[in-house]
Amino acid sequence: MTRLLSQRLLLFIGCGALISAPSPAHADFSTTIELEQRFFLHDAPVANRERNYSAIGGELQYSFSKNRGRQTFTATAAGRLDYDDPDRRYIEILDLDNIIRSGSFEYRFGIRRIFWGVTEAVHLVDVVNQTDLREGFDGEDKFGQAMLNIAWFSPFGTFDAFAIPLFRERKFPGPMGRFALPFEILEQDRRYVLGADRDDVDFAARWNHSLFDMDVAISYFNGTVREPRNVACIRQGSGFAGTENDNNCDIDSAVPDGGALGQLITALDNAGQTLGGNGAIGSQLAQIIANIDPTGLVPNQAELTQAFLDAIVIVPFYEPLQQIGFEWQYNYGDLALKAEATRRELARSTPASSMDTGGQGNTSGQPDSEKEWLSAAAGGFEYTLVGVLGSNIDVGLIGEYLYNQNDRAIVGDFDDDIVAGTRLEFNDVKTTRIIAAVIQDTDNEGRYYSFDATRRLSRNWSGQIEGLWLSNFPTDDPASFFADEDLITLTLKRFF
Repeated sequence: MTRLLSQRLLLFIGCGALISAPSPAHADFSTTIELEQRFFLHDAPVANRERNYSAIGGELQYSFSKNRGRQTFTATAAGRLDYDDPDRRYIEILDLDNIIRSGSFEYRFGIRRIFWGVTEAVHLVDVVNQTDLREGFDGEDKFGQAMLNIAWFSPFGTFDAFAIPLFRERKFPGPMGRFALPFEILEQDRRYVLGADRDDVDFAARWNHSLFDMDVAISYFNGTVREPRNVACIRQGSGFAGTENDNNCDIDSAVPDGGALGQLITALDNAGQTLGGNGAIGSQLAQIIANIDPTGLVPNQAELTQAFLDAIVIVPFYEPLQQIGFEWQYNYGDLALKAEATRRELARSTPASSMDTGGQGNTSGQPDSEKEWLSAAAGGFEYTLVGVLGSNIDVGLIGEYLYNQNDRAIVGDFDDDIVAGTRLEFNDVKTTRIIAAVIQDTDNEGRYYSFDATRRLSRNWSGQIEGLWLSNFPTDDPASFFADEDLITLTLKRFF
């Protein structure tokens, strides 16, 4: 029934976007081509990764309107060809969006990108569009999403309702790409559990209103979670129990009595622990591998590490989600106060449960599960110093606090962190802008450093330099996986 509803809704959205597309009374066509060079400052911790990645990308956008702007149509396509990473070779439809305005209502249908949130470091409430991690871990790159959106503009604010078919799965860096995990992520083996289904229709609603110098929004989402739970499993055919026909995510069955490998994977699943620094588990694991190895030889440390990396894979688990979101921003002169928060209910399954891998939900009984209510919040300020020292430069001072009970992120969960940053707007004809920030983990000495500078070089050219560095993360933090992934990216864009 849900699949039939999804198909009919998709047919309606597609036909409506094409049939009702307005004639090009006022048309605009733009093209952007970019050259990208990524420099990783260290060798990857795993094989088959480069230090330098070259890519070419582009974006085409066509838009037009009629009826004095009461009907608009936008189509945007983007693509990238990475010479070193096959998983960054793609073409995506980002927008195929038709908007019809009638009185106090607006009807929007097609493929769209929408962005929610007000804080700088994270966008907790931004739940509709899926994130493309092939382009980076900042969460700013989104896939286009098929949807039907009806908006009502009232004196009491804007009310939006969304029907969202065709769930988009998250894309991770491939086996030749970076950021590089020491474990392979098996996107094709993803599992939809506890009633979650790729063919379901998700629903969302949002109210936002501006009152004097304050903007506020409340949102609700019911559907499949966008960020999957990344479960450590034992690779199919690795020789452990239960791996004869599939990856085994039930550690207890693979390693009886919670053996050394079971302890290690459980630690990895819960806290991202690595093999190094734990001689007891390492020696026990060596014996387990030796028992499986027909030669019976106990491997040395390098062989042990490689055997461990080969045996472990990461399987994404997609589960049902309900989320309530809140956004608030207050502007007082040169000071902006910002906050957003979420309260989400996740139905979390146990890896041992019977699950479907093809996106049709669980068809073999009810798995063991528990519902979790998780809270997250981010808040802070941005104070702008206008015309510093009599110049045209505006300097923004940014401070935020991040809190999150969710432990799903491989990196960047920001569960108890402080953000300090600055934004420099040069207000010149070249539109020069520099943003720099540091995120300090209050639980340890770990830090994220980021830098982003853009400048228009001429009428049709612009350049961008981005940097990301991680430092001082202990081995029991998942971010330690990316200790060698410090990155500088140079981008040159040509506008047509």
